[in-house]
Amino acid sequence: MKKGDTVIYIHIPSGTPLTVEEAEKSLDWAKEYFGHLFPEGPMVFMMGSWLLDSDLMALLPEGNLKKFVQRFDVIWERKSDTFHDAWRVYTKDCEKPMEQWPRNTRLQRAIADHLQAGGKLGEGFGCFVR
Repeated sequence: MKKGDTVIYIHIPSGTPLTVEEAEKSLDWAKEYFGHLFPEGPMVFMMGSWLLDSDLMALLPEGNLKKFVQRFDVIWERKSDTFHDAWRVYTKDCEKPMEQWPRNTRLQRAIADHLQAGGKLGEGFGCFVR
């Protein structure tokens, strides 16, 4: 990949499970729809997301989400003193003190434990070729 190459920027919508099957269907659809932009070979997909934070990637429990983000090569990342995407994991509870965040899922527990131990999370930007 080099400067000026065509890439497809993707987004993971919230509110539905990210199964491997659904992710593959979406990527197949993108290949069918945008394939004409890549006449000489594979497609490059890019994404910027809190999910591509290297520490978070290491914390993620085994499952569909981890399988999806593991396909990315992270190019850049930025840490923050505040986990700005807590609302995605804790919804309205993110407004409470961190000690009161729910720990109902493996992801909630992993993030809360990491942050309470002084860890930081942020966002990453990465790509993969398909």
